[in-house]
Amino acid sequence: MSYRGSISPPYLPIGNCRAVLPDVVLDNACITITKGAIKEIYPGSLPLPDNRTRLLDAGGKFVVPGFIDVNCHGDGTTNFLHDAEKVSRNLLRQGVATVFPAIGYSDMNSAIADQLRDF
Repeated sequence: MSYRGSISPPYLPIGNCRAVLPDVVLDNACITITKGAIKEIYPGSLPLPDNRTRLLDAGGKFVVPGFIDVNCHGDGTTNFLHDAEKVSRNLLRQGVATVFPAIGYSDMNSAIADQLRDF
């Protein structure tokens, strides 16, 4: 994404994006974010409220909501038992905003697995 000028919340306009909605993808969409929440999504160009407001140009890229993973063992290379912080950072970079860490029997080292087996 490229910036045209500086952007200072609480108002963030995003233009020239492909907005992914529950039932459609809007090409050349505009999204306005106010105080950290999506306020409007619509097709077309974005009317800026004043000449001090700068537009975040998404360059035609997709803008999607954060994904939720309710059964996640890791990020594809590391599992939660080995490095939970690394996994969380990597998942966030991949677009996963909420995760329920699932720890399976095969994820555990043998000492923990042996203890649970006898429990």
